[in-house]
Amino acid sequence: MKKKFTVILVKEGDGYVARCQEMPDAVARGSSKGDALEKLRAVIIKKIGEDGSDAGSAPVPQPVRPPPHGPIIELHEKPDV
Repeated sequence: MKKKFTVILVKEGDGYVARCQEMPDAVARGSSKGDALEKLRAVIIKKIGEDGSDAGSAPVPQPVRPPPHGPIIELHEKPDV
């Protein structure tokens, strides 16, 4: 069974911060959108394993649409303020 996660990606300074709405404590920073999303994906996989399932057999989040740079897990960007 595949799981989908909603990600908020925000530009902060010289990099990006990615947060998972379904897991409020899942946050990752990266130098690019792809870097932040890759790191967030790893955090989500780790948390799924920490919640009682085996991380090796836990469902891995899959990209919802073709990404421009690295995997995107249902991306919603906030407008630059």
